[in-house]
Amino acid sequence: MSRREGQFTLLLNDRFDIIWHSESMTALLGFSDLCGHNATEYVHPDDLELVLETMVTATDADAIHDLLDPAHSPESADIRVSDSTGVWHTFAATTYNHLDDPDVGGVLCVCTLVRDRSDVGRSIELLGSGADVETVLPVVARLADRSLGAHTRTAFAWRQGERIHRVCALDDVALDARLCAVADLVWTLELRAPLAITDLSDVHLGAAGPLARAAGFVAAYIVPIEAPNGHGIIGAMVAWGRSTVEFNIARQSPIHVALRLAALAVADSRTKRDLRWAAAHDPLTGLVNRAEFSRSLESIAAAADVVLLYIDLDDFKPINDLYGHGVGDTVLVEVGRRIGEVIGDRDVVGRLGGDEFAVVCAGTNDAMHGRDVANRIVRAVRAPIDSHGVEVTVGASVGVAVGAQPLIPALLMKRADDALYLAKSSGKNTVRLAS
Repeated sequence: MSRREGQFTLLLNDRFDIIWHSESMTALLGFSDLCGHNATEYVHPDDLELVLETMVTATDADAIHDLLDPAHSPESADIRVSDSTGVWHTFAATTYNHLDDPDVGGVLCVCTLVRDRSDVGRSIELLGSGADVETVLPVVARLADRSLGAHTRTAFAWRQGERIHRVCALDDVALDARLCAVADLVWTLELRAPLAITDLSDVHLGAAGPLARAAGFVAAYIVPIEAPNGHGIIGAMVAWGRSTVEFNIARQSPIHVALRLAALAVADSRTKRDLRWAAAHDPLTGLVNRAEFSRSLESIAAAADVVLLYIDLDDFKPINDLYGHGVGDTVLVEVGRRIGEVIGDRDVVGRLGGDEFAVVCAGTNDAMHGRDVANRIVRAVRAPIDSHGVEVTVGASVGVAVGAQPLIPALLMKRADDALYLAKSSGKNTVRLAS
């Protein structure tokens, strides 16, 4: 009979002598043959009373079990059992009375290794303390490893924007990244239910198949992780096992605790990321807001020369007055997009509020570079904009200030604002350099 890894079975007579035991006991405890030995010889002295009570209950329970639903399963008792080297291991022992069955003639004991569950508390503690998902999920992965089997390895994956992140338990030899990446099949195949792949030559596994075979694995179990509120798949788990038996998972299996903790960790990360993004960005244009732009300027200016551009739109108010704020909002979004297209990769653009924008060009104190960027912005902004079937045109006035090390960001911002005032006073679509 095939047994789940971490489990062995004994058949005892009414004196607790071992009549038969499964081969898996040898792998777990190291004994080659215990038939004829008394089972109590291998039980921890402090657990003997519990064993005796359990056995008495099992042998006296015929009448009770006759009244129970056939699906009923007896309660298990945790007992410590010695291996061949004298080390104690805890097993959940469940007994079934078959003494009166002529085909069995004994008490069947199913013993399942009780694995370390301390990672449940540790994961909850980390979630409660606000730890990030990269810290929580390796602990959850270790819990998943221990829940599924001694030789099973798991990895968790979650999406952050367009990128997929993956982790496995950290206190073991790292699972090969290609094996971790098989979790991505949750999104590739749009899985909504667990998928077991037992053919390692399956085309979906790609190079991971031969790699898994070389590592001694025979199957992959891929599980989509649903959001705690039930709205969508937010993560994935892949488990690699040396047997397919460990993937026959009951609803009460500890692995489901790991999956729920993983769902909470990913959902918490998403919520925090959304809050951080909302606190730093303008909700209309998606550009950084005034506060975040100021922080970016201070960070960049602390290490490099900068050129700062202040931008104010010309003739924007009449658009709101004539066509309404829907058209005006479309104009602001398009202006932000156009500015972003004409500045450098290292430059930062933000919306300061209303129809005011700003750009910081990093790593330069060249006033001519600042003027060139400003002129590109003016040309890009004044091209016609189509909004809801209405074609409108706005202009841009730009003030440019150059900051060389050492510099004070607040003074640089004041100079850029003064230059913008001069540009607005000089006419539309104008660029002015700070003195």
